[in-house]
Amino acid sequence: MIGRTHLAAGLCMSLLVAPLAGELSLTHVALAGLGGVFPDFDASGQQATVAHMGLRLTRRFTFKPFMPLCVLGSRLFAHRTYTHTLVAALIGGLLVGGIALLLSAPTPWLSALAFFFGYTSHLLLDAMTPHGVPLYWPLLRITQCRHVVPRGWRVPTGSPLDHALGVLCLVGFGIGFYWWVSGGAVVL
Repeated sequence: MIGRTHLAAGLCMSLLVAPLAGELSLTHVALAGLGGVFPDFDASGQQATVAHMGLRLTRRFTFKPFMPLCVLGSRLFAHRTYTHTLVAALIGGLLVGGIALLLSAPTPWLSALAFFFGYTSHLLLDAMTPHGVPLYWPLLRITQCRHVVPRGWRVPTGSPLDHALGVLCLVGFGIGFYWWVSGGAVVL
């Protein structure tokens, strides 16, 4: 799947955390969106959506805080291997929860859950592609990829169906966000 689809799915997953918190936290939305693109930090070039996320400071300079991590990740791991497992999603969620705890966030476990939900949305979307992902490593070899849809239903990366899934997730997030905003339950 393309980065925009992963980002939209991650944002959509933030809506699953909102009922647990009783409100939609923009922090949880951001963490779920980041979790949605984070597994691709092992990709190089344009595939690494997370590497290109940044803050434009001038016309010629954009601060990209995740770029060093992506360069390191692409050198350490082949794409769609260790970072595309449930173990990595769990470790990522625990790390985010730990950082939230260190920063004295009011509900660090919800921050961890938001990131974990976003991360797993990425895994599930990539498991819908012809390549699949090694979800159950270390129980199975890293080369044993799993799919969540039958062979004829798999979605090639960059296909019109990939784009449509991204739009569908974004529309779903928009509807959910509007529902929370209209109820007055959105916080930072």
